[in-house]
Amino acid sequence: MSDDPLRQRLSAATTLPAPLGDVARGALAELDAPWRIALLGPAGMGKTTLLNRLVGSAAPVGLGGVTRGVQALVRGDVVLYDAPGLDGPAGDAAVHRQLLASVDAVLWVTDALRPLPQSERNLLAEALAEGVVPLLVAARADLLDAEDRAEVLERLRAFAPPDTEGPWLLDLRAEAPPQAALRPHQPAVARLARARRADLNLRAALREQGLRPLAELLSDWRSALRGLQRLDTPAALQRLHDARAQVLAGLPSELPTPALPQRLPPEEGRELAVALLSAGEVALVEWAEGEAVEAWLGALG
Repeated sequence: MSDDPLRQRLSAATTLPAPLGDVARGALAELDAPWRIALLGPAGMGKTTLLNRLVGSAAPVGLGGVTRGVQALVRGDVVLYDAPGLDGPAGDAAVHRQLLASVDAVLWVTDALRPLPQSERNLLAEALAEGVVPLLVAARADLLDAEDRAEVLERLRAFAPPDTEGPWLLDLRAEAPPQAALRPHQPAVARLARARRADLNLRAALREQGLRPLAELLSDWRSALRGLQRLDTPAALQRLHDARAQVLAGLPSELPTPALPQRLPPEEGRELAVALLSAGEVALVEWAEGEAVEAWLGALG
């Protein structure tokens, strides 16, 4: 198993009942997914032309935006998503946000004559806040003079962290960013953030199901059992009976209940009491391990 604590917790949680186990498996798949890049920008800026140049595809192009829906293209270990223009129908805004919430980087094509207007900056800022890597391209840069090019570059660099590729000022009819733009960027901040969010949600759900009290109940059970082994008294038996009742009351209702002894033997049956309750403790531990509770209790700390 990996020595990464996040992976360890998520791996342990895959054995939890649905839907918790499903969430953990999805988060692990997120960590191991191919590098994913969204291609976004206003309609008619040449996004699909750019995509064709980058990956050697032959997607249809034209004036005014021809992309309908999100189109996925696989190039080696990278998946690129071509999306409708940002200035398309209102319903596309939800598509853009959903796409940005699932990728590692965005190849953002803006108009060099009107670079990153407020509407684009708002959406780009949301993506940056989630750790999505910005790869910024200004299309129609061939229409700029030297002074304008410098101003556009400065504006784009304000949104491009210093350790990322770009930005680029291009004539997309004849140019494209270098292939290096497609390389995975480490650390993969966006996917790590999504996996950590799933991890936090799982912890919260487990707390709600009462697994922290379970750790305390197991401790009480063992303490009472040790007391019974030392003292053959009605008081010791009563403590053990109370501990058993607390364990049963504290178990999460949606998880399976271990096969604990249904009744305690009389005081004179000390050896039988120890045997039965030892078996009950084993049942508790086996249940906890089988449901990956012990690993998560340690993580909850």
